[in-house]
This record gives sequence, structure tokens and C-alpha cells, in this order.
Amino acid sequence: RKVLICHASVGAGHRRAAEAIEAAMQQLDPSVEIRVVDLMAAPYADGPLVTLYKDWYLRMVGGETFLGSFGGHCMAFLFDRTNSVKDPFTGGSALQRRLTQSLLLDFLQLVLDFEPDVVVHTHFLAPELLSALRRRHGLKVPHVTVVTDMDVHAWWYQ
Repeated sequence: RKVLICHASVGAGHRRAAEAIEAAMQQLDPSVEIRVVDLMAAPYADGPLVTLYKDWYLRMVGGETFLGSFGGHCMAFLFDRTNSVKDPFTGGSALQRRLTQSLLLDFLQLVLDFEPDVVVHTHFLAPELLSALRRRHGLKVPHVTVVTDMDVHAWWYQ
């Protein structure tokens, strides 16, 4: 059996949760083949996605931009503004899915090549991509999401 665990290195919590899940699964059944991937690392994410999504976010919340500590307030405002499942700004749009899919083509190829029996997510980026593949192209692999944030944002629902 094969398990694919996906996280994004946007802060340490998503990665640590993925590692804990991997360790628990190995302890329960050492025969399971487990692959843990960071969607924000090569080869899965394109450079522009890493720059715009990961690097920009971490610099903003860390106060490392020209905005200083105001950057964290800007991110909090954006987080609150996008916390609506019905609001098209949350990222559930077809345009965002197409853009994200184009920047994560190597990840999608990994799913097809590795052929996992289940995919476990500790970040909200990949579930949307796999859901689109399930709806549009008949991908049959089940996937589960482990919410690793302190608040369940609308992005986790997409």
C-alpha cells in the first residue's frame, strides 16, 4: 500500500504535522510505502509560486518588507477578507485553480506516477487540485485533509 502525504513549508506546522502522521503510520504498519512531499519545494512548485506564495507570505508576516510590522496586519486583513466560502475571492475560482495547477504540474504528475492508495494533506493547497482532478478527470484516489491551522479558514473548504 502507498500513502502520499502533502504539506507546504509555509511555516513549520504543516511540515511537522506531516512528519507526525508519517511516523504514526510507520509505527502502525512498517510495510506501507509513504512519501512525504513539500509542495513549496522543487520540483513540485514553480519558482513564481514559491516567490509569490511562500516567500512573500513569510516576509510579510515576519515584518521583513518595507511595511515592517504593518505587513502582518495586512496579512491578517487579507485572511479575514477571504474567510468566506461564498466569496469568489477565497480562491475557489476556476481561474485560480488553473493557475495553481499550472504551477504545480510536477505534483500532479507525482500523484499519477506514484499511484497512492490515499493522499493525506496538511495544507489546503493540494486538496483543491486533487478535487478538481476527481471531478473533471475521474481520479479515484481518496484524499483526506488534516487541518493544521488554529482557525478553519474558508481556504480549507475549497
